[in-house]
Amino acid sequence: MKYFIPFFIAFFLTATAGQAQLLKQTEEKLDNMVLAVELTGPEMLTLEMKQELKLSEAQFAEIELLNEQHYQHMSEVEAAFLDPLERQKKYREMSLQLDKALTTILSEQQLKHFLELEGRQFVRYLSEAEEE
Repeated sequence: MKYFIPFFIAFFLTATAGQAQLLKQTEEKLDNMVLAVELTGPEMLTLEMKQELKLSEAQFAEIELLNEQHYQHMSEVEAAFLDPLERQKKYREMSLQLDKALTTILSEQQLKHFLELEGRQFVRYLSEAEEE
């Protein structure tokens, strides 16, 4: 009986490892498909917003420009600020500016859906005073 338990554990671990190897092959195909898509961050975000929020062509054009600018500013901030706290503060300011710009482009329903997708559905006010 003493030898049965370690043998059972070894068998279980081997079977689990074998099953994990099989799963890797199925995920590899999906990984290759995802990597084959050549979209930048702003392009991917804009396309996702178009699909999820059902943007009009005019909204799509404005948001495309807005996302490009936002990602460019994020890159500049990342390069300029070495202190993580300062960088985080700048990101927060930029996010607030983006939200304010989105309020002028999106309808109220689209904005609400956007905030839900972002996980910020309980945000009521888009102002700088919310940190206080």
